[in-house]
Amino acid sequence: MPQTRFVLKKALEQNLKPVVVVNKIDKPSARPEEVVDDVLELFIELDANDEQLEFPVVYASAMNGTASLEPDQQDENMQSIYDTILDYVPAPVIIVTSRYSSRFHYWTTTIMLAVSESDAYSAERLTSVKLYR
Repeated sequence: MPQTRFVLKKALEQNLKPVVVVNKIDKPSARPEEVVDDVLELFIELDANDEQLEFPVVYASAMNGTASLEPDQQDENMQSIYDTILDYVPAPVIIVTSRYSSRFHYWTTTIMLAVSESDAYSAERLTSVKLYR
């Protein structure tokens, strides 16, 4: 969790708008409401602003290739994730300086993927975090 905390803190400091994806929703032990509450607590601990605290949540099963905006019902594909990103995350700002050149003013899209696993001998643990910009 320290790596997740660090990467999320950096993203929040850059005023990025997060999209939370709760994975493994198909598992019998899934507890999506608790996970969202834990994520909200983490955002509050990291001093997220009001806009960042209003993050959208998508519930997914990567194994089944499904996602939905509701925890108890999955769509037939992952379209909910893509639609949420397109609707919620602002596009990059491009400044055109002349007819032949343009440059990115800043890039606002950052994707953080966190993978956690659990087994019979230990609690759930974070196994990897990647930040894509």
